Amino acid sequence: MISENIPDGFKSQLEVVSCYIEHDGEILLLQRHPEHKHSAKWGLPAGKLEEGETTEQAIIREIQEETGLEVGEQRLMFRDTLFVSYLGKEFLYHTFQATFADKPTVRINPPEHKAYGWFTPEQALSLDYIHDLDACIQRHYRDALPSEVIKLPVL
Repeated sequence: MISENIPDGFKSQLEVVSCYIEHDGEILLLQRHPEHKHSAKWGLPAGKLEEGETTEQAIIREIQEETGLEVGEQRLMFRDTLFVSYLGKEFLYHTFQATFADKPTVRINPPEHKAYGWFTPEQALSLDYIHDLDACIQRHYRDALPSEVIKLPVL
């Protein structure tokens, strides 16, 4: 379950960051390595906050580790924080956006990912993606998506 508002009794056990990296109407998605958790599923560059990190520091680190891209705080735009309950865990999910005028060169981290791709938000909804990414994409791009592709209630 994913929510915009804090659910009753919600107790966050960790914090996760992710980023919509955009270029020319497309977003960068990474495909998980087959031997990794969420095997072969597509997702945004993302990861857990480490002790002492701000959300900005964490997403900058995760983007660099997973894609090789250097994204400074000036390029990042904070989007929102969502409340997630998944497989018995509750966590805060902080989303950012970074837009590039020129398509950046991506270098994935092979132990974590096997592929990457640039997809329109509509194309992204047809992929085999990690849990609740469809709801997040529909929410983030609600004004850009045709109404007929919105299959879930937007948070």
